[in-house]
Amino acid sequence: MVNFLHIGVDVGGTNTDSAILCGKKIVCFYKAITSLDLTLSIYTVVKGALNKIPDEYKPFVVQRVCIGTTHFINAVVQRKNTVKVAVIRLCGAASRSLPPFVDFPEDLAEILNGGTYLVDGGYQFDGKSIADVNEEEIKEVVDKIAENGVNNVVISGIFSPVNPKQENEVAEIIKSTHSSMSITCSYTVGNMGILERENSAVLNESLKPLCSKTVVAMEKAMRSLGLACPCFLTQNDGTLLR
Repeated sequence: MVNFLHIGVDVGGTNTDSAILCGKKIVCFYKAITSLDLTLSIYTVVKGALNKIPDEYKPFVVQRVCIGTTHFINAVVQRKNTVKVAVIRLCGAASRSLPPFVDFPEDLAEILNGGTYLVDGGYQFDGKSIADVNEEEIKEVVDKIAENGVNNVVISGIFSPVNPKQENEVAEIIKSTHSSMSITCSYTVGNMGILERENSAVLNESLKPLCSKTVVAMEKAMRSLGLACPCFLTQNDGTLLR
């Protein structure tokens, strides 16, 4: 009888751990010091655990690998491995007394702030427009962002979760003129509150390059181990992201 196994990996700042489960039973586990090479860390602990599988669980099939890591929160806490982010806020005359980054710690804002631009746009709480998006204004802003060497952009509109049309419109304008720019629309990562949603979008965008590097490292480790099963990342709420 073939046994179906699940592998869990936790990549911490000090140690990397793996555990193999069959149903709810722990089959074996392995621990190693975390390397600067994420691929090597994952490979080492998964390979080590696979080598410890008792004969009673053979033959086996690995159904999935779930990986959790503190890499992203560590990047924010340690103020490294992030990139600067420009924020385009669609607000018209509203919210100007609370500009982007206003409630960030000063040192973190200095690292992440790639420019802030308060432009026409935004909605009232009932979905009525504060102002229409000015396409020429957006193009001028994006050109300035590019001139400043910033490639990561957040678009945040007042009450955009009520109506995401303007954020999507601005994203399309950016793609049409600077297709290589990375964009986060705030309505995709947060709720109504403009600052909380905007801040979440900034952190999301600032960590994208690190995230891409991490995913590539995971995929490389899985290929080196000969595992073709689905690989998942754990999210902060405990759910899995494929």
